[in-house]
Amino acid sequence: MKKNFLLFVAMMICTVSVFAQEIFTDQQGFKYTLDVRSHAAVVSGHTDDLKSEIVIPETIQSEGNTYSVTSIGTKAFLSCQVLTSVTIPNSVTSIGDSAFYNAGLTSVTIPNSVRSIGYNAFSGCPFTSVTIPSSVTSIDADAFSNCPSLTSVTILDGITKIESGMFNGCWSLTSVTIPNSVTSINYMAFSDCHKLTSVTIPNSVTYIDAYAFQNTALTSVTIPSSVTYIGSDVFGECKNVTDVYCYADPKQLTWESADFDFKEERATKCHVLSKYLKMYQKKHKYVNVTFVGDLTK
Repeated sequence: MKKNFLLFVAMMICTVSVFAQEIFTDQQGFKYTLDVRSHAAVVSGHTDDLKSEIVIPETIQSEGNTYSVTSIGTKAFLSCQVLTSVTIPNSVTSIGDSAFYNAGLTSVTIPNSVRSIGYNAFSGCPFTSVTIPSSVTSIDADAFSNCPSLTSVTILDGITKIESGMFNGCWSLTSVTIPNSVTSINYMAFSDCHKLTSVTIPNSVTYIDAYAFQNTALTSVTIPSSVTYIGSDVFGECKNVTDVYCYADPKQLTWESADFDFKEERATKCHVLSKYLKMYQKKHKYVNVTFVGDLTK
């Protein structure tokens, strides 16, 4: 009897949830999922006759009710090659997984209302620049990966992680400044950015995961004193790096196997504080660099 009652309650909850949502298509061809209780609308897709330049509205009307457009949903504009420009309203707080994956976007502006960007959200898009506002506190893996024309990235204080593969395969990216809010640079974050010649790592970063800058064109690297972990082959195949300036305390630093980092035969110089030289030479002797104790505070 009790089991039957619980089953009935569960069915009623599911029924209420289904009827709390409606599907709506507007005159522009945007499809929405409407939450009739919260009056929130999620852009969930589009019709086949979508225009190349679109403006997503802040609010929509359906059956006499006003809904606020709060999210661009998962795969909403997936592989939409006809789409070259999108204006996202200030009502949107989240951009879902693969929302614009492999779309034809040549420009995009992320408004200050957005707090989260999902997995693969803009992966494969051909835009040349992007600014991530300080309102964004969460970006999932591969969000901007494989954007072949991306040359400029501005990341304002907000996020605490450069997630795995976030800019992986952005061949045209030449420089990036990581904000002071970031504490970790994760797996393959900038891997295969073949034109990346300059990166600024702030003193807030403590963790740099494996292959983070693999196959980039960096010529020099500064590792701040805050760093306590460098993963395997973070700078793998970075043959242009002539000098590394490392201010980290070797007692606190874990530097994983780095056989393929930097130039061959330890031709890359790693400059450290003179008081740390012997410890670096002993503790991190397997790192493919020649340690030089010529740094001062």
